[in-house]
Amino acid sequence: MADIIQSISKFSQDAIHNAIEYAVQDKQAFASTLEAVQSALKKPPKKQKKKVKMYGNKDDEIFQQKVIPQIRDKLSEYDRLEMNGKYLEWKVCFDFIRDCQLMNMGELKNYHKEILAQDCTLAQLDLLVKFHRGLVYFRARDLFEAEKKPLKVAFDDELGVCYNTAIRYMTFTALIKRYPLLMICRLTYAQLSKHNKRLLEFLKTETEGLGDKLSQALDLSAESRRVHIEPTDHLVPAISFSTDPDHVYSEYCDDEVEDDPQMEEWMAETACAVFEGHDDVAATTQLMNDMMVKK
Repeated sequence: MADIIQSISKFSQDAIHNAIEYAVQDKQAFASTLEAVQSALKKPPKKQKKKVKMYGNKDDEIFQQKVIPQIRDKLSEYDRLEMNGKYLEWKVCFDFIRDCQLMNMGELKNYHKEILAQDCTLAQLDLLVKFHRGLVYFRARDLFEAEKKPLKVAFDDELGVCYNTAIRYMTFTALIKRYPLLMICRLTYAQLSKHNKRLLEFLKTETEGLGDKLSQALDLSAESRRVHIEPTDHLVPAISFSTDPDHVYSEYCDDEVEDDPQMEEWMAETACAVFEGHDDVAATTQLMNDMMVKK
């Protein structure tokens, strides 16, 4: 009987009610029995949310113990390069593509170092591409606004991009324009998206001048082309994003950005700021084109 009631309940409460109406003679007595059973039953315990941990540490601990020290360390390396009159250079070299089947352990270790170095360079170039992708979305947003097109529909129709994904890139670009030297701190796009809010809150209260150091102009060479990012003093929204790579599929996006007048106001104000000091558009555009050809 319990199985039958459970099966009926999948359709509607009315179905259960009608079944009881037809089957029960003394409805008052039946209702009293149900109430007695209900009062005797205990509420099922709430399911505990599974805490997501990385290497046994909480995200806040990772930020404090790993991310911030790494930022400080990479800023020191960048300062030493500048003091010696050198530029930071990102250049991909595929000389490491060799057959490792006959290598001994010493050769294998050196080969591993070469691969890690190129892996790091590619990750840094990836940040540069994503920075420019955010610039594209800022400009596209201005054009959509001028034509009074709904942003969520326009981004999907014109660029084939989920609006939430566009906001991710615009937030990242705004963060880099506010703090250009974050680009050289060996943090990935996923890490900066994940810790965006923590970083902004930390820089509000820290007293050792880390924010001032990060907000210096960035000068480097990427694939033999000059890259210059001038800092701008604008607000960055204190939001963080999921690091799940499948956020690119709009129908499965789990961090929906709600319609927020303050967010719209921020984007409108920031759209102009991110282009300030960006005087090397031709060179960086050519860089992106070259990288797309390589892919």
